[in-house]
Amino acid sequence: TRQYSTPKYESKTPRYNPQTPKSPVGKKCFNCGEIGHLKKDCPRISAIHTDVKLLSLEAEMDNMKLKTLLDTGSSTNIISKRFLSKLECEEMTNGKLANGQNIRLGKELNKVITINGEKQVINVRAADIYDYDLILGTPWFKENKPEIDWDKLEVKRI
Repeated sequence: TRQYSTPKYESKTPRYNPQTPKSPVGKKCFNCGEIGHLKKDCPRISAIHTDVKLLSLEAEMDNMKLKTLLDTGSSTNIISKRFLSKLECEEMTNGKLANGQNIRLGKELNKVITINGEKQVINVRAADIYDYDLILGTPWFKENKPEIDWDKLEVKRI
């Protein structure tokens, strides 16, 4: 009698082993598209909770609406790099956020923004920020002295 043997094929993809930890190395983040971390660990996902009301307002620059955060703890005004030209984003320096996270900040620029129909020139620095387009910090508060209803977290008058 003849004996037949079935050839053994080895899979090119490793089998799942529950003992092996899942590694994000080589994986692409579904949030930002960068390699090396997963969406759940993405540094670009907001740490801001949606149930917390923050002090914000709408501003405009070059007929583009800017989602703006008012932050009395920020020592500078920051604008998202998305709204600036490549030339304006050169000469980046290191900075630090209040939570200790490092951030790259651009050189100081004067930009005209419109808030409540009033144009004003503000000094801003470019950075990779994602939750807001513009963060108005202490320099803006000192210059404008806005009237704020702190119970409702609303700007009454600028």
